Amino acid sequence: MAIKISGTTVIDDSRNIVNVVGIGATYYRETVNNLGNTGATPNINYASGGFVVATLDQTATFTFSNPPNDGFYSFALQLTNGAGSLSITWPGVVKWPGGVQPVRTETINRTDIYSFYTVDGGTNWYGAISQYDYN
Repeated sequence: MAIKISGTTVIDDSRNIVNVVGIGATYYRETVNNLGNTGATPNINYASGGFVVATLDQTATFTFSNPPNDGFYSFALQLTNGAGSLSITWPGVVKWPGGVQPVRTETINRTDIYSFYTVDGGTNWYGAISQYDYN
């Protein structure tokens, strides 16, 4: 990904920019990583996009892969419940508020939005349900 202003690349994936002042944007677009049905072992590959869409169709153990190893990086997960009371196992490196995994919506066809970020290349991820129980 690169940020362009007036057709000139200002910030690119080398992340070597030291100081940029006065940047404005009229819009921002993130790549959508559509996993479809999760299956039992869904992998969220950071390199595939920062907004992940998936439907939980089985009890699932998530993995996260390919976060850059420097700086602040985040992604959002729009997770729709596809089938009853299914359980989720998150990577052990995910930290939750209060040390407790949040309770998710278990009603079929309802959606929760999770937010995750890392500042250490994925050694630790910080997660939360940022929006809950969309119909």
